Amino acid sequence: MAAEAIACASCLAAGHKHIVGTGVCPTCGHQEEPRGAFKAMQHRGPTTSSLHFEAFDKGTCEESAFKAAFAFAKIMRERIFVADLSLVESHEEFDTNDQSSRHIYGLIGDAPVAYMRWRVLQQDGTQCVIME
Repeated sequence: MAAEAIACASCLAAGHKHIVGTGVCPTCGHQEEPRGAFKAMQHRGPTTSSLHFEAFDKGTCEESAFKAAFAFAKIMRERIFVADLSLVESHEEFDTNDQSSRHIYGLIGDAPVAYMRWRVLQQDGTQCVIME
């Protein structure tokens, strides 16, 4: 493999490493420019200064779309809740509830600024919502 094909460049939006020479990042979908630098995804929502939200869950997404969106959410959660704020250990941040939850992240333009997940539980015949 050529040296440039295994070099890494930091993602400007999410901070993870991109493998140069792959064309499209499998984690976040950023497109590679001809010289090996990745650029942000094309904006498909409101104006770049607007706060907007993207939601996904396993029940309404195809498996590949869920995996891609969850990979992005996982990067956000690790950087915010584990690394930056030190609220939990990495092994505590992800659990079996991720598969049954609805995930929502907020963006300003293409920059992530918020994240939460929620799920509906049945408890003693009553429905309740758990938001985390």
